[in-house]
Amino acid sequence: MRHPQRELRELVRYRRSLIEEQSREANRVQKVLQGANIKLGDVSDPEKLADLARGRLKKKREQLAEAL
Repeated sequence: MRHPQRELRELVRYRRSLIEEQSREANRVQKVLQGANIKLGDVSDPEKLADLARGRLKKKREQLAEAL
C-alpha cells in the first residue's frame, strides 16, 4: 500500500536538499570569482559583462550573456 504523505515528505526533503546544494555551489562560484577580483553582485547588465569577453569566449558572446 502506498503512503502519499510519506512520498510527499520524501519529495519535499529531496527538493530542499537540491536547493541547499544549488546555494552551496553558487556560493563557491561567487567565492572563486571574488578571488579573481570579479564581483557579479556589482554588475547589473549581463550584456555589458559579456562584451568584456576575450579569446574563445568572444565567439560565444550570446551564450555568455544568457548564462549571466
